[in-house]
Amino acid sequence: MTGAEDEARSEDKARAENTSKALDASEQAIARVSAAASSESLLTERPTLPDCLQESPWAGEVMDALVRARASTLLEDLYDARLRLTRARDAVAAEREVARAALERRAGIFLRSVAAARAPAATESQPSELESPLREQGSTRESGAVGEALRTGEADPFAAFLDKAKGELACARDQNEARAAAEDAFFEAEIARASEAVVACAQSLLAAHTPRVAFSLQPVGAHNAVAWMDRPSPDDAVLLTLLLSGHLPTRYDALFDDALDDMTLEAATFFAEEGYAARPRTLDEADDLCCPGKERPFVPFKAMIPFRLPERDFPRLRFVNQGPVLQLLAREAGGGYAPLMPMATAEAVAGQLIRLQVEGRIALAFAAL
Repeated sequence: MTGAEDEARSEDKARAENTSKALDASEQAIARVSAAASSESLLTERPTLPDCLQESPWAGEVMDALVRARASTLLEDLYDARLRLTRARDAVAAEREVARAALERRAGIFLRSVAAARAPAATESQPSELESPLREQGSTRESGAVGEALRTGEADPFAAFLDKAKGELACARDQNEARAAAEDAFFEAEIARASEAVVACAQSLLAAHTPRVAFSLQPVGAHNAVAWMDRPSPDDAVLLTLLLSGHLPTRYDALFDDALDDMTLEAATFFAEEGYAARPRTLDEADDLCCPGKERPFVPFKAMIPFRLPERDFPRLRFVNQGPVLQLLAREAGGGYAPLMPMATAEAVAGQLIRLQVEGRIALAFAAL
């Protein structure tokens, strides 16, 4: 009896837990619906797809991105819209290139086939002295009319057929080029619009919110130190990247993306997008891409926040994702990035963060251990 009672109690407990989970899921669903309704109320301009994308397999993805870009006020949603548009642009361009290559391949096969059809007629127009009398009979007589036309100087019987095919090919090429121009113009405008929305949202957040920074400095011996920052929230990670590097990441979760694309190589410091290589050839080249003076507002940082101290070329610095913390790495001229740095460098970074705290741009918790 005791075993049966225990089993019944376990079943009741499991049902209660499932009910609680169901209620939580229901509340989350209600919250999502409410947020969506709120976003829809902000959607004053209903987006439309251009004709060139109406039949594209990416039409749904693009439309979702357009709605997010216009209706949402959340930084994550705006980033998501921008990323969806860039991926759709690249996918559409790749599909377009495949279609173009297929068209040219079919055109080549057709033209070579016409050339092959012409070859027997051209041969027939110049008969060999050893040609058999049977040449004028049977299966050879079919091409005789063509050969006769070529011998007597009449118009090439393949010309009209070939001209028509070339006209159709030229028309197909023109249509592809027009479609490509329309698609490129659409994506360029919409990605620029989404990028402006991300920048405006980040600046608005900085004006209304101070990112929280928990920075710790640990002396190592008499002259060296290591330092780190506690893992920030996703929004704060984007804002700290902007404050320290002068650029926005291209992805909302860029700082926390530590996935390895190739186990045989060192971890990539950039996403291979927007004209950047995942692994620049040298550290100097990588650091130049992070220079605050660059005009591009977005840089595809991956799992790091690179920055420099004001009015100093060296040391070069990075906060690198290490799970629960962001490890501070420093690099002097001619060297590589390392967590162990001179005490003066660690103190200079702490001073930079204190300055941002005094200016009211971050909420700093500083611990010297």
